[in-house]
Amino acid sequence: MDILNSRYFIINKTLMINCGVWPYEKPIKNIIKRLLGLKKHLGLNTDNAIEHIMIILYIIIILIKLITSITTQTQLKLVLDSIIYNWSIFNDEHEKSILIKYAEKGRKLTIFYITYMITALIGFITIPITSIFLNIINPLNVTRPRIHVFNGEFLIDMQKHHNKIYIFDCCSCIITSILNCAADCMYAVSVEYCVALFAIVKFRLYMSLTSIDQNKLHPSKQNDVSYNLIVKTIKLHKEAINVLNILESSFSFRQLILMGINMVIFSLTSVLILTKTGQTLQILRYTLVLIGMFIHQFYTIWPGQKVLEHSEHLFHEAYTTEWYQTSSRTKILLKFLILRCCKPCQLTAGGIYILNFANFLSVFKTSISYITVFY
Repeated sequence: MDILNSRYFIINKTLMINCGVWPYEKPIKNIIKRLLGLKKHLGLNTDNAIEHIMIILYIIIILIKLITSITTQTQLKLVLDSIIYNWSIFNDEHEKSILIKYAEKGRKLTIFYITYMITALIGFITIPITSIFLNIINPLNVTRPRIHVFNGEFLIDMQKHHNKIYIFDCCSCIITSILNCAADCMYAVSVEYCVALFAIVKFRLYMSLTSIDQNKLHPSKQNDVSYNLIVKTIKLHKEAINVLNILESSFSFRQLILMGINMVIFSLTSVLILTKTGQTLQILRYTLVLIGMFIHQFYTIWPGQKVLEHSEHLFHEAYTTEWYQTSSRTKILLKFLILRCCKPCQLTAGGIYILNFANFLSVFKTSISYITVFY
């Protein structure tokens, strides 16, 4: 090891140690050194260490969404192709109105999510510079300290270069917010389209079982209106399931990771709010973050709840109508449809966690318990 401390290797060794990639260091020590903020504050300033952990987790969330959006472009294209195709072939006025209804819901969800993100973003990046305006409007005997958007480490005089760092942080917040909105809103709109297909299947099922001709107990295949409608209904149901499977396979693992990270950030943010007694501006900032994480988690769970409810309704619709008055060929098809509907369609996180309101409350409850542990 002495040779590594000699003039031949000491520069390389110093650089690698400071970068956290020196092979003779303990792995956990290397990891901490790679994260400058944690290296500086861990064990000395718990609040700052928690803030750095939250920033790192937030960056991981954005990277996961970006990577997922890139790697699932082919699957997303299949979903969009299905949307284009069905919007062009649905001629029935009621079916078209169902598509429009759920597309409008998706649009409103997108507008609401983007509106909140813009509101939270403006609040998050403007609150740190209020001290500058307060020094002008209501000066004190001492200059109020400047607050940074992110309490990061830039290896420069951060007070002297406050304006440059502030602009950099604002650009980072804006770019990551755009990526966040793009990924989440497209996912929500795609699920709304699936839900619309389930609603149309339900409508077609109702129409096929109310179009029974009582005067024709044994109609021919060409004249069996119920049978022909059931065939179209099953084909559309199959397409809805295929689209849902594409979304499930593309985003399931992402949802699992994001839910875990959201739960940790929610807990850490709550702890920061509890510890920053008297720091009104900081409490306000992190309250916006806390609300944002709650909305983000709810925005992730809600589509799964919709899919679950609409798929369950299909079973009740098929079972409670007058299916026994249909022709024998129609009854056979209905058996397969009812059998498939016995297993509700659902979105999951990693295949182990069903996205519904019940599990959302359990996650929220777990986060509350973690707050006590962290505090």
